Amino acid sequence: MLQECLALVAGVCLNQNAEARVLASTIWNGAVIRIGEVTIESVVRTDGSGVFPDRRRMSRYCFDGGCIYYHVFCDTRDARYICRYTYNEAEDGFSRKLEIVAPDLSAMTGALRGLRIASPRGGRLFPLAGLADRSPNEGAPWCRPRNRRSCQPGDIASP
Repeated sequence: MLQECLALVAGVCLNQNAEARVLASTIWNGAVIRIGEVTIESVVRTDGSGVFPDRRRMSRYCFDGGCIYYHVFCDTRDARYICRYTYNEAEDGFSRKLEIVAPDLSAMTGALRGLRIASPRGGRLFPLAGLADRSPNEGAPWCRPRNRRSCQPGDIASP
């Protein structure tokens, strides 16, 4: 399904006119993408990406035979509408992050309708609009497991 993207930039599938700047360093890899009035910052890897996301407290979205865990927080700040996404797959210990900034809710809704994200392990595209559960908490849930397995849904170990 990845062949349906005109361009795949830092995990964001683009099929519309866009400007993208790819940024890579030893502590941060990602891109800043501009589509009209909407700006997307995609963080693929960073030292602060939350090595152990607590999937027991994240929402789950399944599409096209695959699932991702995610956290979304949206807010209005400085007359702009901002949504922050954190997402990953069960097999991936790291999370990817997106921050989308739009001038208003209408522009945000339009941007979400057309965007898809690639699964961190590749092979699937998830419509961003499908990640519909919004959290009242700004920060994504993290845990400090005794072992890597204890941050998975269904585990009974406490965070």
